[in-house]
Amino acid sequence: MIRPLDLQTLFMNLDKVGKDQAASKEAQAQAQANQVTKLQKEHDQSAHAVRKTNPTGGAEGETSVKVQADGHNPQGQEKPKPRAGSSDTEDGGKKEKQDSAWKDPELGKHVDLSG
Repeated sequence: MIRPLDLQTLFMNLDKVGKDQAASKEAQAQAQANQVTKLQKEHDQSAHAVRKTNPTGGAEGETSVKVQADGHNPQGQEKPKPRAGSSDTEDGGKKEKQDSAWKDPELGKHVDLSG
């Protein structure tokens, strides 16, 4: 048997129960939205990040050759041979002309600090 006092208590607590259920549904939706935002931020950061190269690996499909500053190949491999159609004197003359055209004895000696 249901008494009127029990009904009154149930109806008084009905709005509290509704608010609690709405808050729990809203909390779940907010947690899901936060997770989506976090994943989107991580994706954006990884897309715009600068990736480091593998120090031991070169480009795929290529054999990389290291050359020291003096032009010596430490691995002892020969330099590539010139093409059959060109002679050494023609290449040397062109190279000397290009080098002399770009060299300036005053370049880099005067520094303007006045800004």
